[in-house]
Amino acid sequence: MNEPTPALEPDGQRGDEPWETSWSERRHYDLVAAMLPNEFYGDVFDPACGTGELSAMIAARSEYMLATDLREEAVRQTLVRLAGFNADVFVMDLRDDWPERRFDLIVLHELLPFLDPDDVGGIVRRAVAYLVPDGHLVIGHGRRSASGGANGDEISVRARSTPGTRLLASYQDPDYVIDVLGRDGPPEPDEDEFPLEY
Repeated sequence: MNEPTPALEPDGQRGDEPWETSWSERRHYDLVAAMLPNEFYGDVFDPACGTGELSAMIAARSEYMLATDLREEAVRQTLVRLAGFNADVFVMDLRDDWPERRFDLIVLHELLPFLDPDDVGGIVRRAVAYLVPDGHLVIGHGRRSASGGANGDEISVRARSTPGTRLLASYQDPDYVIDVLGRDGPPEPDEDEFPLEY
């Protein structure tokens, strides 16, 4: 990526994000949106919405969007971008909280590099558990880590090897890696009560 992704600050938040004018980041948004297997989705969860550019692109193809972020300023900007859509936007930490519902699509965009590499598999397992049976999980990251965490290639390997998932589509270029995963089988019988175990 042309512009490094800010690392998590001590309070668990990222620094300022100069992505709104970055051609590299706009291109990544377009690639992620193009990788989505369905033209239209029902319920979508974007748990690291940033300032909402990608959220708005996907909200235009969905019935409902839940967008969350660690940072209040990011949430404020996303609220403006999603004002014309059926969407809820609020502050939430994916490491602690998950909504009590299933989704047709979950988007993990430029999120996992900021987590401990050993937590990647757990987050992917949990995301897949929160999908409807034919839902999709899209994971997109830069191939070179600027956060001190795992890079996109390492995340892709960990995500693809997560039990209970199957790879539906993948894209790689010198800058980005994007994977689309689905459930490998129907939900387990004990996946009826929230919060789901993973």
